[in-house]
Order: sequence, then C-alpha cells, then structure tokens
Amino acid sequence: LGTVAFGVSIPVVFHCIWTLGYQTTDSREGLHSLLGCIAYGLYVAKILTVRTDDRPDWAVPVGGAVLGFAMLGVWWTSALVHYAGTST
Repeated sequence: LGTVAFGVSIPVVFHCIWTLGYQTTDSREGLHSLLGCIAYGLYVAKILTVRTDDRPDWAVPVGGAVLGFAMLGVWWTSALVHYAGTST
C-alpha cells in the first residue's frame, strides 16, 4: 500500500516542484516550499524504513513523528494561514 501511495504522490510532487517551483516571494512561501521538500523526503525515508527488515525498533515511530511535524508545518504555512485570512 505504501508503494501505491508513493506512486500516486509523484504527480503532486512534480506539480509542486517543477510547475510551481521553489518560491521565496515572502517568508511564508519560502518556509512552505522548504517544508514541502523536507516532508516529501521524510515520506520517502519513512516508506523505505517501514519496508526494511533490519531497522531499529525506534525508527518507525520517530520517523512518523518527524514526518507528522513536517506535514503540520506544510499545512500551517498554507491552509491555516489562508483560512485565517492572513495570506499574502
């Protein structure tokens, strides 16, 4: 299931990175772009960690928590800011 989710995410990443590009017009957009790149890298690392048999016991929960915080940052710099009416 993780492999399918990874495959489905490729068009989203392509659209965000190559079509929209890394934007630094203001600090929020720069942070959103940076966190989006970090979150996707963490997502790929988490999928690879889950599929590895000889991983440490702490790797999956720590990877999930770090990925969750990165995704929270991506959400905070996009949807929350937009719906709060403070978007630029």
